[in-house]
Amino acid sequence: MRTTTRQAFTLVEVLVVVAIIALLVAILMPAVSRVRDQARLAICGSNLRQIGTGITAYANAFRAIPHGPVVQDLGGVLEPNDGTVSTSQIWTGPQEPIRSTMSLGLLLWQRNVTPEVLYCPGDDSNDPVEELAKIRMKKMAPGFCSFLYRQLDETDGRGQLDKLGLNGIGRRATALALDMNSLITIDPSYTRTNHKALRLNILSFDGSVRQVRNIDNRFAIRDEDLVRSTYRRKDILREADRVY
Repeated sequence: MRTTTRQAFTLVEVLVVVAIIALLVAILMPAVSRVRDQARLAICGSNLRQIGTGITAYANAFRAIPHGPVVQDLGGVLEPNDGTVSTSQIWTGPQEPIRSTMSLGLLLWQRNVTPEVLYCPGDDSNDPVEELAKIRMKKMAPGFCSFLYRQLDETDGRGQLDKLGLNGIGRRATALALDMNSLITIDPSYTRTNHKALRLNILSFDGSVRQVRNIDNRFAIRDEDLVRSTYRRKDILREADRVY
């Protein structure tokens, strides 16, 4: 009888194959990561378009974009807001009026959008989980979304969707909402970014959404802006208006 022997791989051959696989993985992973990030940016843009549709429906019903209600200062932690300050807050929590939606949260009250739409898939914070829970359970704690919403900030104060007026530097006010990015490191609880603060989506009054790069962090709140965040947000809105 003829016997046959099976020739096994040598150790060198196995190591070569492993090295090739590792090299291919190293080459492909960045590409996969870029595709994933681009997909999240696209979904985020879709969310903003839905928000834009909700704002339009709200404005048609109330003859003004969502803004307010007036909320009180909360022990120096949360600023007072009368609807003329841009914010990402959507739930008042313990502020007066308590257990009330505010700013973009008013779209939830009118059922113009679903709660999930107010959160960016590229949000690296726990907001999509923790903040949604606050809204659904009506917790006595302020709730926030992933987007900075204009309200009546840097406008003529009338809130007409197609005629928001001029901003503080005399340009037409066009932006309604954009990805919220805070690079504040002094207090870790203030640090949060969408899309790693590299790119962002901006929703305009006509419902269009534009993707832009966050060059020099011009659309982000930084450590030096901590004590003047209200004014910094005005600067961000002006930059967003410039994009249109």
